[in-house]
Amino acid sequence: MAVKRAGSANKARKPGRLVTWIALCLISLLILANGDSLLQFVYSLPYREEITQKCEENQIDAGLVMSVIYSESRFRPDAESAAGARGMMQIMPVTGAW
Repeated sequence: MAVKRAGSANKARKPGRLVTWIALCLISLLILANGDSLLQFVYSLPYREEITQKCEENQIDAGLVMSVIYSESRFRPDAESAAGARGMMQIMPVTGAW
């Protein structure tokens, strides 16, 4: 009996998994179609223009830089780690001086 119940429970979960899968696909399509505007909607990007300009000048992917900044400091310019890393990208002073 226990085997039949487990099988029934798995069958009941499949429609939920399908709905989740479809939702993820739709969200992925939205991101691909409207990447920049969707990023602006989801994330507040207060230094977007400055970051984009400097990244273009130095041929660096602005999306990568903004992802690192978001991950490291959530765009807080005064962020400082316990290890001494500073700024939005959490650069160590020795690295910044280089």
